[in-house]
Amino acid sequence: MAEPASTSLWGRLTDADNKFQAWRSGFAASAKAIRHQPSPRVIGSAIRGDALLTGKIRAAGDTVSAPNRLPWDVPHPTPRFTDHLHGFSWLDDLGARGGREARVTAQKWVWSWIEKYGAARGPGWVPDLTGTRLCHWLSHAPFLLKEIGPGRQQQFFRSLGRQTAYLSNSWDDAPQGLPRFEALTGLLIAGVSIEGAEPLVDRAGSLLGKECFARIGADGGMASRNPEELATVFSLLVWSARTLEEAGGKPHPDHIAALARMAPAIRLLRLGDGGIAQFHGGSRGLHGLVEQALADGQVRLGQTANAAMGFSRMSGGRTILVIDTGGVPEGDGALTAHAAPLAFEMSTGRRPFLLNCGTGTEFGDSWSRASRNIAAHTAMVVGGTSPAKFGALTRAGRIQAEPVKTGPKTVTVERATDRSGQWLLCGHDGYAPINGLVHERRLFLATDGGDLRGEDTLSATGSKAENAFTAAMRKHGRGVPIAAHFHLHPDVAVEADSTGQALILTLPSGEQWGFRQSGGTTSVEPSVCLDPHADAPRATKQIVVKTVATSYATRMNWVFKREGTSAQVLRDIVEDPIELPDQEL
Repeated sequence: MAEPASTSLWGRLTDADNKFQAWRSGFAASAKAIRHQPSPRVIGSAIRGDALLTGKIRAAGDTVSAPNRLPWDVPHPTPRFTDHLHGFSWLDDLGARGGREARVTAQKWVWSWIEKYGAARGPGWVPDLTGTRLCHWLSHAPFLLKEIGPGRQQQFFRSLGRQTAYLSNSWDDAPQGLPRFEALTGLLIAGVSIEGAEPLVDRAGSLLGKECFARIGADGGMASRNPEELATVFSLLVWSARTLEEAGGKPHPDHIAALARMAPAIRLLRLGDGGIAQFHGGSRGLHGLVEQALADGQVRLGQTANAAMGFSRMSGGRTILVIDTGGVPEGDGALTAHAAPLAFEMSTGRRPFLLNCGTGTEFGDSWSRASRNIAAHTAMVVGGTSPAKFGALTRAGRIQAEPVKTGPKTVTVERATDRSGQWLLCGHDGYAPINGLVHERRLFLATDGGDLRGEDTLSATGSKAENAFTAAMRKHGRGVPIAAHFHLHPDVAVEADSTGQALILTLPSGEQWGFRQSGGTTSVEPSVCLDPHADAPRATKQIVVKTVATSYATRMNWVFKREGTSAQVLRDIVEDPIELPDQEL
């Protein structure tokens, strides 16, 4: 794992090169004009645009209220908040809001940034933020340049030229993964869009193709095992490919090949509502972004994969499960990795049902740490501890966190299908060094998707494992505590049935599921849903089944079964609010 950039040799060299390239960009020629107008990659939120007009800026779990003040002149609560501002993604929201007030606000904020930071100063002069900023400036250029005088236009084009020159020489200072793709996408979009930057197109396209070849695995996944990161990179690659083609160009063959590999993996990781499964620091993503990217990607459909990037998928009828059956991410991915082997998420129709709590990054350090613990996942906790250990605070690039240092050495998975449904047998040894126990989880999903059965077995095999289990028994007193957690989506209501032996789970559509178990005691406890697009963590519930292991083998069985017939809920349609700006641009 890399040392903090301020102390490691590589970090010092990268910082020094970045400062040199920022200074060097001052000799760059001004952009001449915009020859091709790229469409925005993301349609913003008019509601968030309204909030910006009142001076309320929300990012990274914080809200700063500064009416009648520029965003650069108020204290920023976190570095992530600062990154949000300097990346200019908020232009999407002001653009969606539309109208003269939104346009004047956007212009004021952009030109004040140029005056304050345009001379290669400030936190925004890093490759990934510069790439993102260029993309937003170029895609919203008509909005920004309307009714602007020649002098301010000249400032805008001079800044475009300087940022493009800087990015051309500093892109490789961006950390590998999403930041590198953001930097190269910005360089390619600048080459396509700016008159005079045409020579960058072939170079940036080739570099982006090489990055795709190096970072996108044969199964379409990425080393970080973060589904949201994979989906974001896919969206960037689709958008840049379409922009290049619209301008008469052709993406690099490795760029196109990467999209073909990624699309099946993206489909595997989607739940029924189109959201991405939440694992290893990823959230469910921007609503509709993945579906739009898949549609724009024009990748032939074919059969959805059953396994990719260390995840397995089960589906039957209208029910989908995504299960983490991979190892702990290595390298920089360990900084955002979660301790959650064999955790899973589930949807029924277009309704999320069982989820992990999500990533708490947007809500501060305390939530971020808590969300990485295995108890924050639909998973099994043994001995009240984690099957993965976190190291000391470390920084890679601008990400600072405690990396996962140790985890399961072996994660196994087998699957089978028959007329009754699908079977998945998976296991991991993450608890073995702690208490000698190996966890096996057997899942069965009926063909119609209305019956999900699970069997969790914890066993100590061999003298070494048995000795470790005996020692853990002594430590805990009467046995090793075991708890299976099932976190419910906030829209799912839970109550005991008339017998008190089962739970009834009701979705907003009226669809009902029953939950029963054997081998433990059931309780309903508080939980949270950490949605980064919400103002605060959302309260929800979790089902917890607890028991105590007092022998070398302990088994727990549980079942989620749909009540009634699926035909009763086939017309369950989620009605999303439509935000339509009613002002002229």
